[in-house]
Amino acid sequence: MRALADQPGIHAIGRATDPLGRPGVALASDDHATTVTGESGGPKHDRGTYRSRSVIVFDERTGALLSSQDELTRPGGEYAEMKPGFVINYWTVRSAKWTDTKPAPPAELPFH
Repeated sequence: MRALADQPGIHAIGRATDPLGRPGVALASDDHATTVTGESGGPKHDRGTYRSRSVIVFDERTGALLSSQDELTRPGGEYAEMKPGFVINYWTVRSAKWTDTKPAPPAELPFH
């Protein structure tokens, strides 16, 4: 966490709550612009430019990674109706542990 905070364009933003409601401390990247054009065939109302930043939330007590999310900083394009702070996309870590056992494949495939 400290090494990441020392990188250019990354800064501490204080306390935050991840999408699962767990409190932590957060680092954020500088925001960046994303422009959606008609090049990929998307609808006209989704076209335009919005700005967002990446936010990473860590457990303050253990330093464990809790989540990473893309957060809207300036509405536009497909997010023109959303307010800054809207979470565009996220992923969370529910648990991570060390093991000494070699992983084994499942007995059968999950989909038939």
